[in-house]
Amino acid sequence: MKNVSGIYAILVTDRTLNVDVSAGAAALTFPTPANGLRFVVKDSHGNSATNPITMVPHAGEKIEGIAGNRVCSADWNSWTWYSDGVDWFLE
Repeated sequence: MKNVSGIYAILVTDRTLNVDVSAGAAALTFPTPANGLRFVVKDSHGNSATNPITMVPHAGEKIEGIAGNRVCSADWNSWTWYSDGVDWFLE
């Protein structure tokens, strides 16, 4: 488990990210897609409706079929992301 805030580049070794957005929004950049890679992003302080967590693609891959960022904005929620080796998806 790792506590993060602000701008963070997700590592392939990360598994659970507790994201603190109590002081402002966060932007998390996905690593290069790899088949079977999976991690959880958790709004650890219940503020993502006000200060969203933005998931940013590493390069040209898609996030849930969209070429662009994905905004996560539900207080106290967690999101499990996985890769098929090409793109990123919510579990």
